[in-house]
Amino acid sequence: MEKSQIFFGDIHIHSSFSPCGREKNGTPEENLEFAREVKKFDFARITDHSENLVSEKTWEKLCKILEKYNQDNVFVTLPGYEWTSDLYGHRNVYMEKPYERIFHCMEPLSSSPLKLWQSIREAKQNAIAIPHHPIRAEFPMYWNEHDPELEPAVEISSQWGSSEYYGNPLQEKDKSVTGTSVQDALMKGLKLGFVGGSDGHDRPPGTGGITAIFTPQLTRKSILEAIIKRRCYATTGEKIRLYVVINNLLTMGDEIVVNQYQFEALYPLIFHITVEGTAPIEKIEILECNQVIYTYHALPPRPGFRSPRWKEEDFLKVNMKMDEYVGIEVAIPLWERWYYHYSPRERIWSIDPRLPNHSKFYYVRVTQRDGHMAWSSPIWITFKPGECERIKI
Repeated sequence: MEKSQIFFGDIHIHSSFSPCGREKNGTPEENLEFAREVKKFDFARITDHSENLVSEKTWEKLCKILEKYNQDNVFVTLPGYEWTSDLYGHRNVYMEKPYERIFHCMEPLSSSPLKLWQSIREAKQNAIAIPHHPIRAEFPMYWNEHDPELEPAVEISSQWGSSEYYGNPLQEKDKSVTGTSVQDALMKGLKLGFVGGSDGHDRPPGTGGITAIFTPQLTRKSILEAIIKRRCYATTGEKIRLYVVINNLLTMGDEIVVNQYQFEALYPLIFHITVEGTAPIEKIEILECNQVIYTYHALPPRPGFRSPRWKEEDFLKVNMKMDEYVGIEVAIPLWERWYYHYSPRERIWSIDPRLPNHSKFYYVRVTQRDGHMAWSSPIWITFKPGECERIKI
């Protein structure tokens, strides 16, 4: 089995074929050359608005440009387009093959997400539809429609800011809508990996967001498969290298299904996290069901930081630490996840030994001192009571 590598690219670039920005966006050729020569990306995708590409000549022209620049294992260009609905939110459709039929929200055949997914399936395309900037008030996404097969990921960061959660520091709160964030989608049970893209109208590729993927080969098919399997993560634009493994078993995008006995046997959860930054690392956070349960400060913590309830030296091992490189091992103990019970009669708190019997998901958030961030795709521990024939990964 070939060993996976990390490749970086911008999968949401707008060119002069899009209505927003027009000439300020640059031609498709200018964008691809900038992505390849200046940013040194491994892959790039021109994702112009589909209603502006439906002209057969325009779409065919874009595909010819993509074919010209595409070179497997060197620099890969990917076909795609943006499906833009003010009613249902925006989705980027990413395809493996160029020249196939594209769909837009103004035609009856694909005027809703359900119809879009049906059209993709009927056309027998190897394609996915990725929601982006779901939290923005101009085109909010309430997550009422979701296809787990065709929507394996969400764009968490772009030049619009971050959609991670309402009120996050990279988002304009007055232009955001509650209940539409990435964390809201995760709490609804949606299993979404994280990608990033510039969505650059009058901005160059790599501004605001890029995607990192794990794959042994660099081809259109392998990139699409990596996103489908959620073997990917997002950054705000810098090539931050991030590795996350739990119990030497689970990595980004994985789901493990366990019963109550297997659930207990998983603990303690050992997180192996390695970060190679492009600037000094400020902090690494582990989130469980959207709540920060552990923070490692590679640099001195800022005022107001609350230390964890357990002694850090008992559950944290720093393998190596430099300004731009941190490797840590964090153990989340079983008792820390138990519930605490207060007895009014005895006026004391005691540990309730019952194990939590609900599914969990974890992801890692990295912050550099220069403000750039990275988010790992989540890892899910799905609780299923009773006897499980086998553990699924």
